[in-house]
Amino acid sequence: MVWLFSAGLWFLLALALWRCFQSWRDRPVRVLEAALGLLAVLVVAVPFYFRPHEDLLNSEASNSSLNAAATFARTGQLTYTDELLAKLPEADRPAFFYGPDTLGPTKDACLWVKNLRTAEIGPRYQPAYPVLLSLPLKLLPAWCVLYVTPLLTLLVALALAALAMQLFGQHRGGILAMPFFLLNPVVLWTGRSACAEWGAVLFFWLGLALLARAWRCPASGALPTSAWVPYA
Repeated sequence: MVWLFSAGLWFLLALALWRCFQSWRDRPVRVLEAALGLLAVLVVAVPFYFRPHEDLLNSEASNSSLNAAATFARTGQLTYTDELLAKLPEADRPAFFYGPDTLGPTKDACLWVKNLRTAEIGPRYQPAYPVLLSLPLKLLPAWCVLYVTPLLTLLVALALAALAMQLFGQHRGGILAMPFFLLNPVVLWTGRSACAEWGAVLFFWLGLALLARAWRCPASGALPTSAWVPYA
């Protein structure tokens, strides 16, 4: 079931975040001060990020991810049989494909025809990001999925803070890194769009933060977790 894989990704993400901020136990830190500083930055960032992207209706890449996620949430599978396409004679099915032949057999540029004879539809590219989105779509109202990427962007800022704390050895460095990242014009524009890259960046920076913690504090036991987080 796709939802189980999605739940596994969210669990992996939560575990990595928890392991990153366990580093506060490795050195004297004013936990309340650090937590309030991180929270303040996130609260200020919410109005900038938690609104649907202006390019939502025009971006083929974003819409492809969102529609694929909606399909995974509805069917619970990565591939399914298109009942309407299956009712047509096989020779007539290409007439309903979208775009030029170079695009490949697809009806909507979101999912591709995997098998013309059986009318099997499925993803063309690596589906981890739509799979990640499928669980919120399954459990929450559909409009909530528009705010998953902004959430991931804020979590990227937290991962950056965790990495900075490890590199500079103090929580103030991590807190200062967050607004510089979140106020970057490129991040402000793309951080609200349904881009798969933000999920990859999040896991990558979490992995770096865990590796930095394992290097600075070998007794922390972070190394086993660090080994697989960046490749999730």
